Amino acid sequence: DKVRTSGKIAVPTKPFLGVRFQTVTADVQRANHLAYDYGMLVVRGQQPSELAVMPGSPADKAGIQENDILLEVDDKQLNEKNLLSDVVEAHKIGDVLEVKLSRKGETKIVRVKLEKK
Repeated sequence: DKVRTSGKIAVPTKPFLGVRFQTVTADVQRANHLAYDYGMLVVRGQQPSELAVMPGSPADKAGIQENDILLEVDDKQLNEKNLLSDVVEAHKIGDVLEVKLSRKGETKIVRVKLEKK
């Protein structure tokens, strides 16, 4: 029916945050001298084009930066069993997440409105 009315096939869209991250484990904590042994470390990819925070993304608009450690989303700790990607996908486009993060030894809370990927 959707194809007949619009001429397009509806593809489900996922909510989008716009960060590249590495899960913080005890090993990652030691290797990077981090203050936390949990969370998601916002990092670049191996290629120069693989930025840590996508320009114009919800994360960028909220002020999330490379090397931030995302600790919690909506008061739930991020860790190996509660990955950021799973938390984001459990929400809808337009939802606002409260993200607790650590930056250079200080913790702060930012609000991020999820957008369409």
